[in-house]
Amino acid sequence: MNNNLLILNKDTEVINSVVFSPDSTKIASSSNTIRVWDVISGECISKLKRHIHSIYSISWSNDNNRIVYGSSEKILRVCNILSMECLFILKGHSEFVNSVEWSPDDTRIVSGSNDKTVRIWNTLSGRCLFILQGHNNIITSVAWSHDNTRIISGSNDTKIFIWNALTGESLSTLEGHTDIVTSLAWSPDNSKIISGSIDKTVRIWDIISKNYILTLDNNIGEIKSVAWSPYNNIIIFGSKKSVQIWNIISKKCLFILEGHNYWVVTVSWSTNSNKIASGSYDKTVRVWDITLKQDILLSFIKTTYQRNSEKKLLPKYTLDILKFISRFL
Repeated sequence: MNNNLLILNKDTEVINSVVFSPDSTKIASSSNTIRVWDVISGECISKLKRHIHSIYSISWSNDNNRIVYGSSEKILRVCNILSMECLFILKGHSEFVNSVEWSPDDTRIVSGSNDKTVRIWNTLSGRCLFILQGHNNIITSVAWSHDNTRIISGSNDTKIFIWNALTGESLSTLEGHTDIVTSLAWSPDNSKIISGSIDKTVRIWDIISKNYILTLDNNIGEIKSVAWSPYNNIIIFGSKKSVQIWNIISKKCLFILEGHNYWVVTVSWSTNSNKIASGSYDKTVRVWDITLKQDILLSFIKTTYQRNSEKKLLPKYTLDILKFISRFL
């Protein structure tokens, strides 16, 4: 059964970023322009006038009404999502802006750049609040913790920095990757971080110990993008031609989504539905309906439940997955 729900392929350029709206009804994708898609119909409902610069990263405000994007223009632009009118511009970076994200309360934006800095911006005044320095190479990815208190950044220098989002102070450095860190994300409970790298591994880091507690070698090549599901134990990542979904407790691959014919460089999981979006160098955005894979997930749950029932033990991760499954039935 084909689990590919929609293929959105009106772009003539490679896709750099895809992200679901917070209410999961829309998807924004970027290349040399930005398109906003209706998740149900697959129709393009708004489009940014074609940009002369490559747009590397986009992020939705949590009120669903605005997006911020970073590009080779070296600035950040905040736009109305329907009219695509530019509301304001954030200037300060001296090189390409590779990664942007709104804070959970929409009052700030974080950005990472080729200029080796991370910047925190006030969305009301447009003022740069902090310039975070510590990396010695290009910043590839930034992400805000769900409790609004911390920021993580990844870099070509192979390191991950954790920053205090309120003061700009560097809290700790995570080391373990042997090549460029391409993508980062927080777990829903803020206790862990996922990172992907050109070193062909995905690592899960514990925030308390500051150590990586799991390394996944997917044997398909470089990891271009990672994301966390709405559930603490289920992650996704994109690499060569596929998206993989894993349970980090059982260390099992739940399933592989195939269909792209080139590198998958961006992935996003909708916050309150069963859909995944992926973007690729093959110039398409694909929306996947994972309910069509519920037979595989149910088989995994049944085996896990039986094994642990025999031991009279039902660990928390089984309950999490059962909750995960129940949304799709």
